Amino acid sequence: MVSAMSKGALLNHAPSPPKPSETIATDTIQRAEEFLRTLGGRSSTVIIPGREDHRARLERIVREIEEKAVPDNTSRAYEGDERCLSRCCADLEIPDPYGLGARDILTFVAYELERGCSLSTVTRRLSGIRHAYKKRSKPFPMTFREQSIYLARIQNELAALDNSRPLQLPKRKRIYEDGVLAKILATFDVETPRGARNHAIVSNSAWGAFRRSEIAGMRCNQRVLAERGHTFILTHSKTNQTGHVNHVHIPYRSDPITCPVRSMNRHLKMSRFEEGPIFRGIDRWGHVRDTALTAPVVALIIKQALRDIGMSEDDVAHYSGHSSRRWWVTKALRAGIPRYVVKTHARIRREDTVDVYTDWGDTWKHDPSELVL
Repeated sequence: MVSAMSKGALLNHAPSPPKPSETIATDTIQRAEEFLRTLGGRSSTVIIPGREDHRARLERIVREIEEKAVPDNTSRAYEGDERCLSRCCADLEIPDPYGLGARDILTFVAYELERGCSLSTVTRRLSGIRHAYKKRSKPFPMTFREQSIYLARIQNELAALDNSRPLQLPKRKRIYEDGVLAKILATFDVETPRGARNHAIVSNSAWGAFRRSEIAGMRCNQRVLAERGHTFILTHSKTNQTGHVNHVHIPYRSDPITCPVRSMNRHLKMSRFEEGPIFRGIDRWGHVRDTALTAPVVALIIKQALRDIGMSEDDVAHYSGHSSRRWWVTKALRAGIPRYVVKTHARIRREDTVDVYTDWGDTWKHDPSELVL
């Protein structure tokens, strides 16, 4: 039998129940770690009892979550913004780029505008610089409201200057004229791996209204072949950085030369790809690489195809990888497809972007004044 004294000693050495605040902190840390694992990361800190240690650990997990949650393309853009700030400070002999005041930020804005950057580009760079300050646990010298007020004043000044200059139509890349797409696809030798690949790239980028980055990032498990065509399941794109699933349906075409589904079937059958990137690099000897094509290569393939059909260099300069995307949007709207269907298929979020993608030449081809006359 245990004596009363030994009972008291056991009670004194028994572990005390956790305090409510410590229990809440532990649950919060577990939820944060679980969310971090979904982002592909793992916390490297060690659990140490104590309220302050819980808080320090939670703060570190939050920082890791913030780093993992920023997409790679956005991170690269932020790094470029930091380089722009460092270059400005070096030219103006400012010692610390991360100890600036509000006037210094306005100086940076003027510096970038003087270099020829647009105000929208400078505004986006301020977001990257603000992120750099946050990463270094330093307060940004300007609130969002102050920044919006200053930028609005600058925009008004720039608008006043623009009113004194001759107006010009915005310079945008051209779309394919009637019959040009079929001529481009006819130039590819589909009996070779390179020709079959390029034919699949051009045809699917046109009928799927894909961006260059979407073409370069396509993988075999994202394509589903069906009776009426094939479907690409996109989880990331320029306007989708959160993993939302987009389904792009592309049906069979009656013309076998321009049919994107037959073209893709031929490319995959010839390359024998079952996993990994769909479009990969091919060296001069015809050896297929394991790595995917980059987005700029997609534009180079389209430009070279335009040269092959006899287009001059001056005309080729007016086309890019985005010409296929603009071509589909323009053709769809010209055919009477509802705008919301066009936005869904082309993964366009903003309504005014549809107008930007529409070819300006339509204002002359479909002039409503002709109906009145």
